[in-house]
Amino acid sequence: MSSGNQESVDMRGLLGKRDRQIISDVLLYRLTTNELVGTRQLAGISANAVTKVTARLVRDKWLRPHSLFEKRVYFVPGKSMVSHYGLPVSRMLPLGTQALASHLSVATYCLDASRQFQLLSPSQFSTDWSWVPNKLRALPHVIMHVEDKLQVRTLRVDLGGTPTHVATKCIQDVNLRRNIPGYKQLQAERALINVVLTPTESKKQAIISAIQKHSWPVNTRFDVAVVPDLCRLLTR
Repeated sequence: MSSGNQESVDMRGLLGKRDRQIISDVLLYRLTTNELVGTRQLAGISANAVTKVTARLVRDKWLRPHSLFEKRVYFVPGKSMVSHYGLPVSRMLPLGTQALASHLSVATYCLDASRQFQLLSPSQFSTDWSWVPNKLRALPHVIMHVEDKLQVRTLRVDLGGTPTHVATKCIQDVNLRRNIPGYKQLQAERALINVVLTPTESKKQAIISAIQKHSWPVNTRFDVAVVPDLCRLLTR
């Protein structure tokens, strides 16, 4: 079982609701941090109280901590989670630089308290979103409802390429989707948004300028969002 939307009934006897939510996020986003837990599950609670919750989950081997930068850590599945969900043991290991940057950026963007985003899980791609080709599922897809209308955002993380390189990647993304009926319908309804996550405001403006130099199909929409932690992650 690997989806954050799936939950074994047995979990109810092992952990409380809040703990299960934290574990669900780790299953779906591949990681979490004290900062994300504080935003997502423990809003309004002191940072010290948050660390006590995650420390208990580490002690009970549901989470395993790894160094992020400075004194911050991130958490991946621990031995108990791997055993309970039948995950590969490799999920307990530290993430590589680019994987860590990608997963943390997506989690930070999606779990922002001001947004109501839902990251599509592997099980959702296999059912309601089975029309999305496997090669296009590598880009995280986020859904939300705006005035009762479905909106889909695909997320591309800027891993240090030039603004021109990022714009080229966006061209490739758009071209791969343009003849697929599901995407065509979403774009016709202006319900498909191409999101780029980048580390700084200056890089954001440079990417916007690079994107604007190209011609795009009708109703192609972009959003560039800043994830400050990307700066530190890409220079670790």
